[in-house]
Amino acid sequence: YGAMLISPGQSVVDDLIRQNGLACDVHYLNGMPTQLRTRPGKLPARLAAISGNAARAVRTGLRLGLDARRLGIDLIHCNNLMPNLLGGLAAVAGAPAVVWHVRDIHTRAPRLAVQRRLARNNRIKRIACVSRAAAKQYEAEAGEKTRVVYNGIDCSDWDGDVIRPRLRSEHPELAKRFIVGCHGRLADWKGYEVSIRAVAQLKGSIPDIALVIIGDANPAVPSELAYKAEIEKLVSDLGMEAHVFMLGYQADVRPLLTDIDLYVLASTAPDPFPRAVLEAMCLGLPIIASDAGGVPEALQAGAEPAGVLVTPGDSSALAAQISKLHDDKNSRDRLGREAAKSVRLSFTLSRYCGDMLSVFREAMG
Repeated sequence: YGAMLISPGQSVVDDLIRQNGLACDVHYLNGMPTQLRTRPGKLPARLAAISGNAARAVRTGLRLGLDARRLGIDLIHCNNLMPNLLGGLAAVAGAPAVVWHVRDIHTRAPRLAVQRRLARNNRIKRIACVSRAAAKQYEAEAGEKTRVVYNGIDCSDWDGDVIRPRLRSEHPELAKRFIVGCHGRLADWKGYEVSIRAVAQLKGSIPDIALVIIGDANPAVPSELAYKAEIEKLVSDLGMEAHVFMLGYQADVRPLLTDIDLYVLASTAPDPFPRAVLEAMCLGLPIIASDAGGVPEALQAGAEPAGVLVTPGDSSALAAQISKLHDDKNSRDRLGREAAKSVRLSFTLSRYCGDMLSVFREAMG
């Protein structure tokens, strides 16, 4: 089989294809939108921009269906939200087999309604979902098409025994602190403010506690820039400058994460199945995470729990669990061992690839 990347324009994926010598053609679909949302502004301007993006999406999706036949494409694998929309429209235009890859849990009813309507099309053969939580969205309309394909990770790249830690050495102020850490982009539903408030509740009883946030806002996404300003203000308002360290974007987070004592994932909205939790598991970190979305599926895949779950958005509950694990190093070590074992059994890159190939084979009959 041959492979082709269909892209709105040159991107980092093109570079990866070339760097790794992959046998993959690239087809640029001019006018292909990447999202329906637009920048903040006055309502008429925003509505006009959204309408324009929606019109472009319809045109592009229909053209994709026609191009698929012209280019001799047998199967279209749509990777994430906007490609799924375009693939659904391509199916309407008569594209051959289409596979959706669902990496979102929709919290907006109109968007979910559109996706469910498109999912009924018989040319959308399979819907690969990153978790059971994500698959539940399509049970009523297309349950027979859904397959759960968990994200996979190459743990050899995340072996904590061979990665040289450098967080404490590069930041002497953290050398002897109890470090709670998290990483990812600064999106408002990732719940960094919950972690900040939890640590603020503990600074009296655990004076050496520190929260390290690794990641930054995307400068092209105004909502992320606004959220970054909000949490920076929260740190100031709570007087937490000596306890919260925002390290910004890091090209390689591994040497920083290996130096933390406890990993926290405090998402306030259902997280479908974040790669971040797999990375923390690979490093053998004890994890506290929100009990929502696909995260519980990652932490409860083995015979023993690989992490502690708390109510989303509850900073007091998070603080209580941080305090408990701070006082119990044996429990931290046990959770870390279970996490490392579980991810290497259930969420490997080879298993992911095998599961996706099975989905492709089913879709093509």
